[in-house]
Amino acid sequence: MSRTTDTERGAHIALETAVCALVQPDLFDAGLPPSFWHAIEMAAHDQLDEVMAYKAAFR
Repeated sequence: MSRTTDTERGAHIALETAVCALVQPDLFDAGLPPSFWHAIEMAAHDQLDEVMAYKAAFR
């Protein structure tokens, strides 16, 4: 098993933050629309998919 990269770690943090902001908007009242958090969530998923593809390619 390969080590977690900084990119992967950052994507996990971004995903967790975006999901929390969407599920509990009163905790993250930064004046940002839900579409912003959806975009962050989708970008994090894309990044995690890319990391998994790289890991699978180098096994």
